Amino acid sequence: MQLRHTDIKQKSLLATNIKVEQLLADNLPPPPQNIDNNFQILDLGAGKGFFTKIIYTILEQKGFTPQKHLKACDCNLKEYAFNEFIPCEFGDFNQGLKYEDDSFYCVISMEVIEHLEDPFKYLRETARIISKGGFLLLTTPNILNLASRVRYFFNGTYQLFGFLPQDPLLFRGCYQHINPLSLVYLSFILKKNNFRLEVTTDRFKKSSLFLYYITKPFFLLAKFQTIKRLQNKEKQLYEENKDIIPLMYSKTILCGRTLIIKAIKH
Repeated sequence: MQLRHTDIKQKSLLATNIKVEQLLADNLPPPPQNIDNNFQILDLGAGKGFFTKIIYTILEQKGFTPQKHLKACDCNLKEYAFNEFIPCEFGDFNQGLKYEDDSFYCVISMEVIEHLEDPFKYLRETARIISKGGFLLLTTPNILNLASRVRYFFNGTYQLFGFLPQDPLLFRGCYQHINPLSLVYLSFILKKNNFRLEVTTDRFKKSSLFLYYITKPFFLLAKFQTIKRLQNKEKQLYEENKDIIPLMYSKTILCGRTLIIKAIKH
């Protein structure tokens, strides 16, 4: 599926938008005659409204009435440019979410969590407002790709994260990325909040692919040793993380540019 024409400029990467669009379209429920008005999708961190418009179009194509089933929320209402169709509600995600428990079937959080002071609180709140059987689509920079690891080795900062300014006038763009979160820690928080994870990426970074093919045998050995050690010495820890451990040595994590998680609430 390709992104449709829009006059609203996206803030997140185009490939990320395309991947999340595919995931959303593939995971919507049956036709509208089987859905009541409580079926809601929330674009959390809607920005200028680029992806809100994408969701709107998907819902229309599948026979839904978007105005009944779609909400948008952001902390900067001045930038939002899709008010004519879906109004944007104000939300300070560091303070919690104002929505009622179990009020959304799907929440989309694209390139938001790395900007927040308390990702634990944010994901607890997100879990609270998603109904059982619903899901969260979350994206954040993948700090564990090999190019990012090399940068961290030499500079002490991950790709798309850096030294932070104190001057608020300079605090924009990637300088607003204050919380680098890897799959290990996101998995921990999400599982604590009754989510089951599916992990993918938008595209592979060429710089990471080069390093991947050079180092692949070493990562395979490390994977084997890690699994064996945990199975022998920390069985409970292994059982709780056996879905994530192989991913940590996968091409998706070692080469992927963006970490994309579909988290299903159970």
